[in-house]
Amino acid sequence: MIKRSVLVFTVLFAFISCSKKDDGSIIDPIAEGVLTINIKESYKTDKTDNWLLIHDENGKLVDHKAFETGEKIIFKSPLLLDNKTTLTIASFTKSPQYTYYKLRSLLLTNISEEINLETPPELPSRDLTETGNYKLNLTDLPWGASYEITNSITFPFSPTTFTDQNSLTLKLNPRTYKNADDCFIYAADNNVNPRYKLLTGIKPGDDLTVSYKNMAEFDKNIVVNFPETNLEDIYYMVVRVGDSEMPTVSNYFMAYKALNFGNVQPNRKSKITLGYLNSFSNYVTSFSIKIGSQTYYYSKDGTAPTKVELPLKSKFELVDKSFKNFKFSTTSSYTYRSSSFTYFDANNHLNTDWTISAPSGSLPKITDLPTEFKTLYPEISIDNLVHQGSIITIDGANYNDAKNSLFSGKSVSKNRELHFVMVQ
Repeated sequence: MIKRSVLVFTVLFAFISCSKKDDGSIIDPIAEGVLTINIKESYKTDKTDNWLLIHDENGKLVDHKAFETGEKIIFKSPLLLDNKTTLTIASFTKSPQYTYYKLRSLLLTNISEEINLETPPELPSRDLTETGNYKLNLTDLPWGASYEITNSITFPFSPTTFTDQNSLTLKLNPRTYKNADDCFIYAADNNVNPRYKLLTGIKPGDDLTVSYKNMAEFDKNIVVNFPETNLEDIYYMVVRVGDSEMPTVSNYFMAYKALNFGNVQPNRKSKITLGYLNSFSNYVTSFSIKIGSQTYYYSKDGTAPTKVELPLKSKFELVDKSFKNFKFSTTSSYTYRSSSFTYFDANNHLNTDWTISAPSGSLPKITDLPTEFKTLYPEISIDNLVHQGSIITIDGANYNDAKNSLFSGKSVSKNRELHFVMVQ
C-alpha cells in the first residue's frame, strides 16, 4: 500500500513537473524570475565600489553582485517577483578624507523589463571669469524689504554696506564677468509685492543707482494664498531659465525668499505674490509651507503657471520611522513615496545616505546586508539609520518617473505641475 502511494505521488509529481503548454513546451512549476541590468558606458564606476542588491518582500537578501561600467548583470531566482522585489543600487566612496555610502532602493513592478543604468550628459560649465566690480546703490527700499541680485550666469553681488534706517539705501559692490554684462534686481516690500529692474551693458567701474520707487511691476502677478504661517516656514522661488534643453544662461531670480533689508518682515504671512514677465517663456517655480510635521510643495518647470495651489488636504501620519519597519498611514491618494534615511559620523568623516522609493500602497522592507559587507564596509549598519523625511508625490509625476530618475537621471518633462508633501 505504501509502495502504491509512493508510485501515485511520483507519477502525479512527474505529471505536474512535465506539464506542457499547447505548443508542446514544458511548463516550469517554479518559474524563475530573470532580472537584467545593463550598465551603460555613461555610468562611470572607476572611482567607486558599486553593488546591486536584491531583497524579497520580507526584506531578506536574495542576491547581490558587484558591477562595473559596460557589464550586463543578470539575476535569476524564483523569488524575483513583480511588486515584491526591491532593487538597491549602491555606490561607495572611500578615501583618506571621507567615506560616503550612497544607496538607492526601489520596488520593482516589472521584473521582465530590462533596466539600463546610465548617467545623463553633464551640463556645459559656465565661464565665471571675473573682470572687476561696479557700484550699485538701491535707494528708497521699504524697511524690511526682501531683495535679490542676479545676472545671467550667477549671483554677482559681493560685500554689502547697509546705511541707516532713515536713508533707506543699500550699497552693493557686485562683480562683473567676461560673459555677463547684466543685472536683474528683484525687490519686494513687507507685503511681498514684487518689483524688478533689468540693467544691461554694465562695465567695470560703473556707478549705478536704482530707486525702488522707479522699479517696474511684473507683467503677471500670481497671489498664493495659504493658512497664516510663520515666515521661517515659507519658501518660494521663481527663476527665469534659458530656453534650451540644457540652459547655461539667463537664470534671473524673479521671486525669492531672500535677503532682507533691515530683517524686520512680519513674522507671519497668509499670502505671497509671485511675478512673471511676458518677455520670458521658461521658469522654475517652487513654493512650500511647513505646517506641523508636514511641508506642502508646489513645483513647475516650464511656462508661468496660471495659479499656484498647495496640496493642503493631503494628510500623512508616520507610524514607525525605523528603517527596518518603516510605516505610515493615510486616507489621501498619492502616486509614489521616497523615504530618506541617513547616518552621519562627523568624527570619522562618515556619511551613509539611503533612499527607498515605492508606488502607492507599497512598503518594501530591507532587513539585512551581504555578509562580506561586514569586512569590506564595516561602518555600514541598518540599525543606525535615521529617518530624515519622506517625500510623497500627490500628482504631476508617477512611479515610472521615479524609476527613470533613478536609472537614467531623467527629470520630469516640462510643464507638469507637481504637488507633493514632505513628512518628517
